[in-house]
Amino acid sequence: MNDIYEKQNTDELLQLQFAAKFNYNNASKINNYIWLCAICTGIFGIITVKDEMYSFIKNTLLILSPCLNYFLSSKIKYFTTLGASLKSYFDNLLFEFNQTKYFEKYSCRDLNEKTYDIIITNQILYNTLSKTSGTDNPRGIRNWYELISELDNTEKIYSCQKENVFWDYNLSKKYKKVLFTIITAILFLSYLFFKNLSLNNFSFLILSFLPLLAIIHRDIKNINNYKEISIKIENTIEIIDKINTNKMDLLIDLQNLINERRNLIYIIPDFIHKVNTLNLHKKWRALN
Repeated sequence: MNDIYEKQNTDELLQLQFAAKFNYNNASKINNYIWLCAICTGIFGIITVKDEMYSFIKNTLLILSPCLNYFLSSKIKYFTTLGASLKSYFDNLLFEFNQTKYFEKYSCRDLNEKTYDIIITNQILYNTLSKTSGTDNPRGIRNWYELISELDNTEKIYSCQKENVFWDYNLSKKYKKVLFTIITAILFLSYLFFKNLSLNNFSFLILSFLPLLAIIHRDIKNINNYKEISIKIENTIEIIDKINTNKMDLLIDLQNLINERRNLIYIIPDFIHKVNTLNLHKKWRALN
């Protein structure tokens, strides 16, 4: 087996990592649009709740908002599933597991073709990001996994998997704090604006906040699914830590759980990555 820290920087794997990042970025951008539309709908509802002059605009907005949300959510699912499949394919090649020819609904050939199309149409950006790492500006795709050279290859695979788990856990933890802050703000605004409204105005304001509440419900549901898979991941890691030999089957089981968690439609906003990336890199290095 080639050293995985060198192999991850080969052209084939860098291209897969770039394609995965490209799709995740698309999902994140669309998710930002959904948040923005939902927040604007809620704010517009607050501003115009007692103004009958805007009744046509309000009703149109309330009809269009769920339709737009549904369309954009389907796009998020597409880009997230494709991004997760590409990352799973990347790990499968890097770790040389070779346990599957399909990742979700995509064959290896499908993923190679989609990667080629993305690279061809984004060659300049790929050339830039393939030369920089996650701690550089711009954040690139080189040295995706941190170098821990004193380990043998099996332990390096395990270290990479634990690094995946570490980043997912910490970024999710940061996002949950942001989500809690948003929920608190909505409850506070509800108290301020809802208490003196008529039933009709109250109903309209509730409808205005439905898109935002739908996003929060979606993410809370995905957080619960995330927790369920995370418990399985933690249990598998505990078992692996207790044995010294014949770990490969358990590492494949761990990888399958990581892949399953990746496929959740659970988009952590990109600004959380940007704000926390340097500190999390330092924290991971300190732990190893």
